[in-house]
Amino acid sequence: MFSGKTAYFFGILISSVILLNSCITTTSGVSKKNTGQESRPVWIDSYPVDSDYFIGIGSSNTGNQSADYELAKSKALNALAAAISVNIKSTQDFTVKEDSEGKSFQSTELQINQSVSRNFKEIEVFDSWFSETEGSWFYYRISKAGWAEIQRKEKEEIASRVNGVISPVLLSPDSSDFEILSSLGKGWQLVAESPYEGTINAAINGQNGILIDLLEENISKVLSGIVLKVEPEVIVTEPGRLEDIKVTVTDKNGRTPGPLKIDFINKADGAKLTDITTDKDGQFSGKVGFNLLPAGKNTIYALISMQNAGINPDGFRKKVSVPGKELSAVMNQVSVLLKLVVVGDAEIESLPDSVKALFSRKELALRLSSGTGDEKHSIIFTMYFRNLPENTHGLYITNVKASISLMKEGSNIYSYETKEYREVGLTWDQAQERASIKLLRDINNDDIFITGLHRAVYSGLSLDN
Repeated sequence: MFSGKTAYFFGILISSVILLNSCITTTSGVSKKNTGQESRPVWIDSYPVDSDYFIGIGSSNTGNQSADYELAKSKALNALAAAISVNIKSTQDFTVKEDSEGKSFQSTELQINQSVSRNFKEIEVFDSWFSETEGSWFYYRISKAGWAEIQRKEKEEIASRVNGVISPVLLSPDSSDFEILSSLGKGWQLVAESPYEGTINAAINGQNGILIDLLEENISKVLSGIVLKVEPEVIVTEPGRLEDIKVTVTDKNGRTPGPLKIDFINKADGAKLTDITTDKDGQFSGKVGFNLLPAGKNTIYALISMQNAGINPDGFRKKVSVPGKELSAVMNQVSVLLKLVVVGDAEIESLPDSVKALFSRKELALRLSSGTGDEKHSIIFTMYFRNLPENTHGLYITNVKASISLMKEGSNIYSYETKEYREVGLTWDQAQERASIKLLRDINNDDIFITGLHRAVYSGLSLDN
């Protein structure tokens, strides 16, 4: 299978050459073989080998001369693209370096030209042939020296574009960390998205080397001078509450930090909890909510956002250390009074404990209270039993449904209602218990219910399902 960059190259090469055939030159006079009809070229039966050219040959014989002409050209161009790709794969550039820990690594990238459409003069129809019995044939080729020159010019162009992006910022003494990181990130993106990622040599700030490595080294150098401080280092909160947070970013090299975005990440699952943005001097002071944390003690990271500066460290050739600060956060549970209301003629001994279990999930951060009177939240869980008339089969049939209301200081902030469940038993108690088990099981597995209740508890917003 070809890589994405190779496939991209194929698309440009094939479609663009077909559209601009007038730019392709034709050479005649190749050797023929007398078959008794037309002179048959030798290259049809013996695929040519030429150390100076990439070659592509294609044919089509459907009986439709016009269609065969176009299809043969298309197949020849496809074969030419494949020949170039195979050659590039077999002559890849390997860059061997030493990282900061002395470990060597290799990087290899396909060198595919992304702008073949500008270089049609390098491609020629070396020969073509038509036979009423064998259809259309095309022989395309491109000079290997010409192809190498195309790539050299492309690399120079990319290096020049990168230099134009980063030099004005790097040379200015007033540039902030954010401005420098952003410009280096744009330069890195230009190189990483090119076909020559690990093969462009250039200079940055007097350093010579592989361009993408120099960009990553300069990004790491800026990041190594940034110091992040967050106060307090231990955060004690509860769902729906905002906490006063102070963030200070400084630069050991004396540069102005600039408006840096800080992400707060839950260590347990890598989920982003919230974010803040400092002022140009690297300062932030305000209220922040951590409402995605589960109940209990948590570890969170405050990290400089690389994405905000246009940088994706996951794509780097070398690991980069992002400035951050580790914090502890305790999410206290919300005290809530649970009221179970049964409407209808039903007495199920296990029902209260089963209902309590629904609201004991860790992510809800609820603590069921025995009723001390200081609860701001209450849950009214109502179950409606409806027994059907007795029948001649001696079976007992009951229907049950439930409604749930989350109240905060007397106001309803979340409501949920189930469908009606029907079950059969040998007694009313058995039928009612079976229906209740099915109803409670479905509620517990309903992501809409869990998500809605979670959001209501943590935000206090009115959310009806």
